[in-house]
Amino acid sequence: MSKRENQIRQELAFLKIEMNSKYGSGSYEVGDEKIFDRITELKEELKLLNQNKIKMNKETYKNRYGDVFTFTPDEDGNMLWEGNFGFARYGFEETPDNLNMIDPSGGPYIDIGTDMGRINKDWEGKVVTGFVPIGTGYKLTLY
Repeated sequence: MSKRENQIRQELAFLKIEMNSKYGSGSYEVGDEKIFDRITELKEELKLLNQNKIKMNKETYKNRYGDVFTFTPDEDGNMLWEGNFGFARYGFEETPDNLNMIDPSGGPYIDIGTDMGRINKDWEGKVVTGFVPIGTGYKLTLY
């Protein structure tokens, strides 16, 4: 479950407790309409998050040399990019820890600003904002 889903569920629980505390007391206040509206908004956002989760399935990418790379969405809305990076070019700003581009031999070339819709149309609008090295490849931070 993502951080945002947890936040939504916590707020929904709080709002439901707030509404239940007034149930049967006969007190209805103007602010209660705002609570109902907020509950509706949060439920809609949670529904959209769950729809996006369905679209965010693991994708396999085979480059022009036959190397296979996998892209696996994680719970935080980022992506694990795994494969053979033995022959790759890297770009960085100032220090090698500050990667801004990775280009494995045969592709796919990915840099900061890449729309992941190039890999999978369902990921359109998910844009790379950074690279974090992991044991089997890189975690792509997305927005």
